[in-house]
Amino acid sequence: MIKEILKKNQTIYEGMCKGYAKWQVYKNSLKSDTRDLRYFKNKYQGNRCFIIGSGPSLTVQDLDILEKEYCFASNKIYTVFQKTLWRPTFYVVSDNDITSEMYAKSITFDEGVQAKFFPANFRELCKGENKNAFFYNYIGCDTTGKIKPDFSGDITKKIIEGYSVAYVAMQIAVYMGFDEIYLLGLDFSWPIYKDCAGNIYENGHAKHRFYEENHEKDEISIPNIELMENAYKQARLYCEMNNVKIFNATRGGKLEVFTRKDFDSLF
Repeated sequence: MIKEILKKNQTIYEGMCKGYAKWQVYKNSLKSDTRDLRYFKNKYQGNRCFIIGSGPSLTVQDLDILEKEYCFASNKIYTVFQKTLWRPTFYVVSDNDITSEMYAKSITFDEGVQAKFFPANFRELCKGENKNAFFYNYIGCDTTGKIKPDFSGDITKKIIEGYSVAYVAMQIAVYMGFDEIYLLGLDFSWPIYKDCAGNIYENGHAKHRFYEENHEKDEISIPNIELMENAYKQARLYCEMNNVKIFNATRGGKLEVFTRKDFDSLF
Protein backbone atom coordinates (compact mmCIF):
# COMPACT_ATOMS: atom_id res chain seq x y z
CA MET A 1 0.00 0.00 0.00
CA ILE A 2 2.74 2.47 0.95
CA LYS A 3 4.69 1.59 -2.20
CA GLU A 4 1.65 2.30 -4.39
CA ILE A 5 1.05 5.65 -2.70
CA LEU A 6 4.67 6.67 -3.21
CA LYS A 7 4.51 5.71 -6.89
CA LYS A 8 1.71 8.22 -7.35
CA ASN A 9 3.98 11.00 -6.06
CA GLN A 10 6.55 11.23 -8.84
CA THR A 11 8.99 13.46 -6.95
CA ILE A 12 9.16 11.25 -3.87
CA TYR A 13 9.27 8.11 -5.99
CA GLU A 14 12.14 9.36 -8.14
CA GLY A 15 14.06 10.42 -5.04
CA MET A 16 13.67 7.00 -3.49
CA CYS A 17 14.75 5.31 -6.72
CA LYS A 18 17.88 7.45 -6.94
CA GLY A 19 18.74 6.71 -3.33
CA TYR A 20 18.27 2.99 -3.84
CA ALA A 21 20.38 3.11 -7.02
CA LYS A 22 23.25 4.75 -5.10
CA TRP A 23 23.05 2.01 -2.49
CA GLN A 24 23.12 -0.64 -5.22
CA VAL A 25 26.19 0.94 -6.81
CA TYR A 26 28.06 0.87 -3.53
CA LYS A 27 26.96 -2.61 -2.42
CA ASN A 28 27.61 -4.37 -5.73
CA SER A 29 30.87 -2.52 -6.37
CA LEU A 30 32.39 -4.51 -3.51
CA LYS A 31 31.97 -7.67 -5.60
CA SER A 32 32.87 -6.32 -9.04
CA ASP A 33 36.20 -6.37 -10.90
CA THR A 34 36.50 -2.60 -11.06
CA ARG A 35 40.24 -2.38 -11.69
CA ASP A 36 40.39 -5.28 -14.14
CA LEU A 37 37.60 -3.81 -16.27
CA ARG A 38 39.72 -0.71 -16.89
CA TYR A 39 41.77 -2.83 -19.29
CA PHE A 40 38.96 -2.56 -21.85
CA LYS A 41 38.75 1.23 -21.95
CA ASN A 42 38.86 2.20 -25.67
CA LYS A 43 40.82 -0.99 -26.43
CA TYR A 44 38.89 -1.50 -29.69
CA GLN A 45 38.57 2.13 -30.70
CA GLY A 46 37.94 2.62 -34.39
CA ASN A 47 36.51 -0.85 -34.93
CA ARG A 48 32.99 -2.10 -35.51
CA CYS A 49 31.22 -4.85 -33.62
CA PHE A 50 28.06 -6.93 -33.75
CA ILE A 51 25.69 -7.58 -30.85
CA ILE A 52 23.97 -10.88 -31.49
CA GLY A 53 20.45 -11.50 -30.21
CA SER A 54 18.65 -14.82 -30.22
CA GLY A 55 15.65 -13.81 -32.31
CA PRO A 56 14.22 -16.33 -34.80
CA SER A 57 15.43 -14.27 -37.78
CA LEU A 58 19.05 -15.18 -36.97
CA THR A 59 20.60 -18.14 -38.78
CA VAL A 60 23.73 -20.20 -38.35
CA GLN A 61 24.76 -18.97 -41.80
CA ASP A 62 24.73 -15.41 -40.46
CA LEU A 63 27.09 -16.46 -37.70
CA ASP A 64 29.41 -18.09 -40.24
CA ILE A 65 29.70 -14.74 -42.02
CA LEU A 66 30.69 -13.10 -38.74
CA GLU A 67 33.54 -15.49 -37.97
CA LYS A 68 36.21 -12.78 -38.24
CA GLU A 69 34.19 -9.92 -36.73
CA TYR A 70 34.10 -8.66 -33.15
CA CYS A 71 30.89 -10.09 -31.72
CA PHE A 72 28.96 -10.00 -28.46
CA ALA A 73 26.64 -12.90 -27.69
CA SER A 74 24.90 -14.14 -24.59
CA ASN A 75 23.18 -16.79 -22.52
CA LYS A 76 22.61 -20.09 -24.38
CA ILE A 77 24.28 -19.15 -27.66
CA TYR A 78 26.68 -22.03 -26.96
CA THR A 79 23.96 -24.48 -28.03
CA VAL A 80 24.77 -23.71 -31.69
CA PHE A 81 28.55 -24.02 -31.36
CA GLN A 82 28.41 -27.54 -32.78
CA LYS A 83 26.92 -26.14 -36.00
CA THR A 84 29.44 -23.38 -36.73
CA LEU A 85 33.10 -22.44 -36.38
CA TRP A 86 31.99 -18.96 -35.28
CA ARG A 87 32.53 -18.05 -31.66
CA PRO A 88 31.63 -14.77 -29.92
CA THR A 89 34.54 -12.51 -29.06
CA PHE A 90 32.70 -11.48 -25.91
CA TYR A 91 30.17 -13.45 -23.90
CA VAL A 92 27.68 -11.53 -21.75
CA VAL A 93 25.20 -12.65 -19.08
CA SER A 94 22.85 -10.30 -17.22
CA ASP A 95 20.01 -12.43 -15.86
CA ASN A 96 20.58 -13.16 -12.19
CA ASP A 97 18.47 -16.32 -12.39
CA ILE A 98 20.87 -18.02 -14.80
CA THR A 99 24.19 -16.40 -13.91
CA SER A 100 25.65 -19.35 -12.01
CA GLU A 101 24.50 -21.84 -14.66
CA MET A 102 25.90 -19.81 -17.55
CA TYR A 103 29.14 -19.23 -15.64
CA ALA A 104 29.61 -22.98 -15.25
CA LYS A 105 28.80 -23.62 -18.92
CA SER A 106 31.16 -20.91 -20.14
CA ILE A 107 34.14 -22.51 -18.40
CA THR A 108 34.16 -25.03 -21.24
CA PHE A 109 34.38 -22.61 -24.18
CA ASP A 110 37.52 -20.54 -23.84
CA GLU A 111 38.64 -20.90 -27.46
CA GLY A 112 38.02 -17.70 -29.37
CA VAL A 113 36.25 -15.95 -26.48
CA GLN A 114 38.39 -13.04 -25.29
CA ALA A 115 36.26 -12.03 -22.30
CA LYS A 116 33.14 -13.10 -20.41
CA PHE A 117 31.04 -10.69 -18.38
CA PHE A 118 28.77 -11.58 -15.46
CA PRO A 119 26.76 -9.54 -12.92
CA ALA A 120 28.59 -9.34 -9.61
CA ASN A 121 25.37 -9.66 -7.61
CA PHE A 122 25.58 -13.45 -7.71
CA ARG A 123 29.35 -13.81 -7.76
CA GLU A 124 29.40 -16.08 -4.71
CA LEU A 125 27.31 -18.65 -6.59
CA CYS A 126 29.74 -18.85 -9.52
CA LYS A 127 32.05 -21.75 -8.77
CA GLY A 128 35.24 -22.84 -10.49
CA GLU A 129 38.08 -21.11 -12.30
CA ASN A 130 36.85 -19.40 -15.46
CA LYS A 131 39.44 -17.95 -17.80
CA ASN A 132 38.83 -14.35 -18.86
CA ALA A 133 35.75 -13.95 -16.66
CA PHE A 134 34.91 -10.48 -15.32
CA PHE A 135 32.22 -9.41 -12.88
CA TYR A 136 30.55 -6.03 -13.35
CA ASN A 137 28.46 -3.87 -11.03
CA TYR A 138 24.92 -4.60 -12.21
CA ILE A 139 22.34 -1.93 -11.37
CA GLY A 140 18.59 -2.34 -11.75
CA CYS A 141 16.25 0.41 -12.92
CA ASP A 142 12.68 1.61 -12.57
CA THR A 143 9.95 -0.91 -13.42
CA THR A 144 7.07 1.54 -13.83
CA GLY A 145 8.22 3.13 -17.08
CA LYS A 146 8.12 6.59 -15.48
CA ILE A 147 11.88 7.04 -15.09
CA LYS A 148 14.18 6.72 -18.07
CA PRO A 149 17.01 4.23 -17.50
CA ASP A 150 20.58 5.44 -17.37
CA PHE A 151 23.20 4.36 -19.91
CA SER A 152 26.55 3.84 -18.26
CA GLY A 153 29.59 5.26 -19.98
CA ASP A 154 31.92 3.68 -17.42
CA ILE A 155 31.46 -0.06 -16.87
CA THR A 156 34.07 -0.03 -14.09
CA LYS A 157 31.49 1.79 -11.97
CA LYS A 158 28.21 0.27 -13.12
CA ILE A 159 26.22 -1.27 -15.94
CA ILE A 160 22.49 -0.57 -16.09
CA GLU A 161 20.02 -3.41 -16.48
CA GLY A 162 17.82 -2.03 -19.26
CA TYR A 163 15.70 -5.21 -19.30
CA SER A 164 17.76 -6.96 -21.95
CA VAL A 165 21.22 -8.45 -22.17
CA ALA A 166 21.67 -6.55 -25.44
CA TYR A 167 21.47 -3.28 -23.49
CA VAL A 168 24.24 -4.51 -21.20
CA ALA A 169 26.34 -5.44 -24.24
CA MET A 170 25.81 -1.99 -25.75
CA GLN A 171 27.28 -0.32 -22.67
CA ILE A 172 30.30 -2.63 -22.72
CA ALA A 173 30.82 -2.06 -26.45
CA VAL A 174 30.75 1.73 -26.08
CA TYR A 175 33.23 1.60 -23.20
CA MET A 176 35.52 -0.57 -25.31
CA GLY A 177 35.62 2.15 -27.95
CA PHE A 178 33.67 0.53 -30.79
CA ASP A 179 32.32 3.39 -32.89
CA GLU A 180 30.03 1.30 -35.09
CA ILE A 181 27.66 -1.15 -33.42
CA TYR A 182 25.38 -3.44 -35.43
CA LEU A 183 22.49 -5.33 -33.87
CA LEU A 184 21.59 -8.69 -35.35
CA GLY A 185 18.85 -11.09 -34.27
CA LEU A 186 17.05 -8.50 -32.12
CA ASP A 187 13.60 -9.26 -33.51
CA PHE A 188 11.73 -7.52 -30.67
CA SER A 189 8.91 -9.99 -31.17
CA TRP A 190 7.70 -12.72 -28.80
CA PRO A 191 4.80 -15.18 -28.53
CA ILE A 192 3.73 -13.43 -25.34
CA TYR A 193 4.73 -10.02 -23.96
CA LYS A 194 3.47 -7.24 -21.69
CA ASP A 195 3.55 -3.49 -21.08
CA CYS A 196 3.91 -1.33 -17.96
CA ALA A 197 0.16 -1.23 -17.44
CA GLY A 198 0.20 -4.98 -16.93
CA ASN A 199 -1.53 -5.81 -20.18
CA ILE A 200 -0.57 -9.19 -21.64
CA TYR A 201 -0.42 -9.69 -25.41
CA GLU A 202 -0.06 -12.84 -27.47
CA ASN A 203 1.36 -13.37 -30.93
CA GLY A 204 0.82 -16.95 -31.98
CA HIS A 205 3.04 -16.61 -35.04
CA ALA A 206 6.18 -15.50 -33.18
CA LYS A 207 8.95 -17.66 -31.76
CA HIS A 208 11.18 -16.87 -28.81
CA ARG A 209 14.53 -17.55 -30.51
CA PHE A 210 16.30 -19.16 -33.39
CA TYR A 211 17.60 -22.10 -31.34
CA GLU A 212 14.21 -22.80 -29.77
CA GLU A 213 14.20 -26.48 -30.71
CA ASN A 214 16.85 -27.03 -28.05
CA HIS A 215 14.90 -25.36 -25.26
CA GLU A 216 11.21 -26.19 -25.50
CA LYS A 217 11.04 -26.80 -21.74
CA ASP A 218 12.90 -23.66 -20.65
CA GLU A 219 10.98 -21.32 -18.37
CA ILE A 220 10.86 -17.96 -20.13
CA SER A 221 9.89 -14.72 -18.38
CA ILE A 222 7.41 -12.46 -20.14
CA PRO A 223 9.31 -9.50 -21.63
CA ASN A 224 8.12 -5.97 -20.99
CA ILE A 225 8.44 -4.34 -24.40
CA GLU A 226 7.74 -0.85 -23.08
CA LEU A 227 10.67 -0.92 -20.65
CA MET A 228 12.99 -2.44 -23.24
CA GLU A 229 12.08 0.15 -25.85
CA ASN A 230 12.66 2.97 -23.34
CA ALA A 231 16.13 1.57 -22.67
CA TYR A 232 16.97 1.25 -26.35
CA LYS A 233 15.96 4.87 -26.91
CA GLN A 234 18.39 5.88 -24.15
CA ALA A 235 21.13 3.86 -25.86
CA ARG A 236 20.44 5.60 -29.15
CA LEU A 237 20.51 9.02 -27.49
CA TYR A 238 23.76 8.31 -25.64
CA CYS A 239 25.44 7.00 -28.78
CA GLU A 240 24.33 10.01 -30.84
CA MET A 241 25.80 12.34 -28.22
CA ASN A 242 29.10 10.43 -28.12
CA ASN A 243 29.74 9.93 -31.84
CA VAL A 244 28.92 6.23 -31.81
CA LYS A 245 26.81 4.85 -34.65
CA ILE A 246 24.39 2.09 -33.72
CA PHE A 247 22.38 0.29 -36.41
CA ASN A 248 19.81 -2.47 -36.51
CA ALA A 249 20.96 -5.07 -39.05
CA THR A 250 18.33 -7.61 -38.00
CA ARG A 251 16.52 -9.32 -40.85
CA GLY A 252 13.00 -8.03 -40.29
CA GLY A 253 11.66 -7.91 -36.76
CA LYS A 254 9.86 -5.04 -35.03
CA LEU A 255 12.67 -3.00 -33.47
CA GLU A 256 12.55 0.43 -35.12
CA VAL A 257 14.41 2.50 -32.51
CA PHE A 258 17.67 2.32 -34.46
CA THR A 259 18.42 3.13 -38.07
CA ARG A 260 18.10 0.04 -40.23
CA LYS A 261 21.06 -1.41 -42.12
CA ASP A 262 21.01 -4.31 -44.55
CA PHE A 263 23.16 -7.05 -43.02
CA ASP A 264 24.44 -8.46 -46.34
CA SER A 265 25.55 -5.01 -47.53
CA LEU A 266 28.09 -4.86 -44.70
CA PHE A 267 30.37 -7.45 -46.29
